[in-house]
Amino acid sequence: MAHHRVLIVAKPGPLRHGLRALLSSMPHVEIMGVAAHGKAALRAMAQGRPAMVLMDCGLSREGFLPLLKQIKATWPKVQCLVLVDSTEQQREAQAAKADTVLLKGVPAARLSEAMEKLLTRADQLEREATAGGAATDTAANQQLHSDARKGQG
Repeated sequence: MAHHRVLIVAKPGPLRHGLRALLSSMPHVEIMGVAAHGKAALRAMAQGRPAMVLMDCGLSREGFLPLLKQIKATWPKVQCLVLVDSTEQQREAQAAKADTVLLKGVPAARLSEAMEKLLTRADQLEREATAGGAATDTAANQQLHSDARKGQG
């Protein structure tokens, strides 16, 4: 599996500490940053796109939904896993295009499994983007060569 950068968006406390510990146990994961609120998360995102964002619904200030919507609108291929307190928040996060939504208190093994699935999905999206770019470049080059031959004839 490829090396993945992950951003944690959670206020200081046991949840953030636990997410850090879980991610640190995954050798193919680099914690690229930890943000306590939306502005810090967006600054971190702009400095280097992560493969995945782990987000706590209990963000102070502006809340998690506007941040989630902005991340998905600006960086749609970034995988977002949101930890929520209620089924209502779960529905809201799903409507805001979170890739995975889990209720807080989920066993670490289930959370780890969900993260691995999202990181695999990030790999697939990256390969598709690379292959799509290569296919587009090849088609453009073929068109240029075809146009050049027509111009010579």
